[in-house]
Amino acid sequence: MTNKIETIISAIEAKLILAGIKKTIRYPEQYKNIGNQYPLAIIKEGRQDYVATSGNRYEYDLYISIVLVGVYGNNRMKNMQDLQVAAFNQLFQSATFGGLAMNVNPISVETGEIMKGSDLSAFAGHNEAASFREITIQFRVQDTRR
Repeated sequence: MTNKIETIISAIEAKLILAGIKKTIRYPEQYKNIGNQYPLAIIKEGRQDYVATSGNRYEYDLYISIVLVGVYGNNRMKNMQDLQVAAFNQLFQSATFGGLAMNVNPISVETGEIMKGSDLSAFAGHNEAASFREITIQFRVQDTRR
């Protein structure tokens, strides 16, 4: 088995930069380095659901969450929708993520609710400082046994 997850996350980061995201953060290890470069994206690796297959391969669904963070004083909803569209236009150009996956699909987008306090969070919602929108993506990945 090779580290396809790292390759996919690196490709996500590159695509988000092309979408106009100024900075990407990997959760949890880089969370302390957020700073104030907006819009930014927090990338969280999720679960892996393996599919029983025959032969000399692994097949699994990899779930990755991307939290888009924007700091907008006015028109928050429109600006966050525009940011989501820019991210989708880069992330879903190809059903195979440029050949890295068998298939890739958005699963959900969570816009969240109003949150109290101004601490930066890795959850969807809005506070007085920023807006957060969480996108969950499913990658169907195939890997070989050694």
